Amino acid sequence: MLHRKPQDNSQNTFSFDLDREEGTTYYFTLKGQIFVKEAACMERALIRAEREGCTHIIINMSSVKAFSSSAIRVVLSFYKRMKNVGGTLKIESPAENVVNTIGLVALDELLLKHEKEVTLAANLEKFDELIGFVNEFIKDAEIDTDVCSDLLVAVEEIFVNIASYAYPGGEGDVTVRLISEEDKMTIIFIDNGIPYDPLSNSDPDISLSIEERKIGGLGVFMVKEMMDKISYEYKDGQNILIIEKNSG
Repeated sequence: MLHRKPQDNSQNTFSFDLDREEGTTYYFTLKGQIFVKEAACMERALIRAEREGCTHIIINMSSVKAFSSSAIRVVLSFYKRMKNVGGTLKIESPAENVVNTIGLVALDELLLKHEKEVTLAANLEKFDELIGFVNEFIKDAEIDTDVCSDLLVAVEEIFVNIASYAYPGGEGDVTVRLISEEDKMTIIFIDNGIPYDPLSNSDPDISLSIEERKIGGLGVFMVKEMMDKISYEYKDGQNILIIEKNSG
């Protein structure tokens, strides 16, 4: 563990602590102003972790006061090193200055998101496997509980729709890609079934009485109401449906 602390107790005190280890995942907390010397200390600590077998790095940067190009170099270097061995590096709860600095050099997409995908047979029997995959991702990404319930309902509605109608009289696959960023969660559904834009249908009239209501057609409407953004396109023979839910 690395912990270098100046004599004073100002808010700019630098520290880079290893909080805990969970298998090959190492959780660090970075604090203070990160310039050349501090970045070098970070690098030495991460090298030691790598030698100990660490393949997944999570760094909490909520208390970082300044984040220089030297610090970016170290983070980018270990992002690549972890990726080369099938691992990951994730910045957790970055302070606003960290977000801004990384954004200036167009690395925000590289460092501030967590992404996984799975391809399954578009079959209702695969639903439990998909929900297990999504639940595991949500847990790892530490998504808010309120956001989780809406996401799980949306995944169920869309997957059932694809499994039921995308491949009439045949079989096919669906790819589900999950992307967690600091302020939102994105889920992308991709299938090679018949072209179908679920957003083209009119919303059901929920002002009607129960006796007047048509059965069905509520699934996509619920997803549209639960999500902050939803879009569809048919490209290169694929249906691509994207839903987004803000987490802030």
